[in-house]
Amino acid sequence: MLAVILILLSVRVYAYDQNKLRMEWQVNLNSIPIVYSKDYLFEASVDSGTFFTIFDLTNDCSQQRYLSNRVLIVNNQPIKFSMSCFEGTPVFEALTSKGVDFIYNEFITKNVVVIGNSKFSAKGFISALKQSEIIKKTAI
Repeated sequence: MLAVILILLSVRVYAYDQNKLRMEWQVNLNSIPIVYSKDYLFEASVDSGTFFTIFDLTNDCSQQRYLSNRVLIVNNQPIKFSMSCFEGTPVFEALTSKGVDFIYNEFITKNVVVIGNSKFSAKGFISALKQSEIIKKTAI
């Protein structure tokens, strides 16, 4: 269904502007849609409609230490996340397809998505997904 929505909507082409990442989704230089929380504590990213990842920008973690699963509240809905360490940064990834679908739906239908205590803009979410897919499909 997400693919159908993306096909039906037009893409708004814009240059990557890191200064706007608190206000709207952008496609970064690696062709990944991202947005920062309004408090700059977290970065959210998506990939191909199957992954939703949050990077904790305020804490460090050890590569050797396995971090466990957590439940984060997304717009009043508990969602299961795995927690791991990537290059010293704690990373949360939605564990279930139902969780990913819920999060995607919230970003599609709401203006703001609250994850834990942090607010993320939903502005530009669909456009960033569409732009990312176009870049990936046209890459040689």
